[in-house]
Amino acid sequence: MYKLRAVPKSDDILPAGPPVTIAISREGDLTIHCDDDATYEWVSSLLRERLFVQGSGFPRFKRDASGALVRDAASRRFIVDGYVDLKAPAPQLLQAIEDSLEGIGQFDLSHVPDVAGADPASRPPGR
Repeated sequence: MYKLRAVPKSDDILPAGPPVTIAISREGDLTIHCDDDATYEWVSSLLRERLFVQGSGFPRFKRDASGALVRDAASRRFIVDGYVDLKAPAPQLLQAIEDSLEGIGQFDLSHVPDVAGADPASRPPGR
């Protein structure tokens, strides 16, 4: 199982949100776990409706030698280095999701150590 922990950052109005775990099994099943229903719905819809590009997948952004996302000098947008569809190997898919979440800048991200078995409380996005 490949997991990414995303914690919504605080801003001038809201405190930091509850942690969200995005997991992809070795078989390619994508699940999201969050103890807060509103945060779960927000992250689930963000992945499904804003970050996922229908027919292409999740964008994979170009990174520099230090691992930072690279912006186009003229447009200041992150440079897309291809797309990763849902059938891609789990590590590639999780990296593309991480790129997208890092790009919007609303989350503190960290990897969760690989453990056998799925979290029984996890839900597929949008369910």
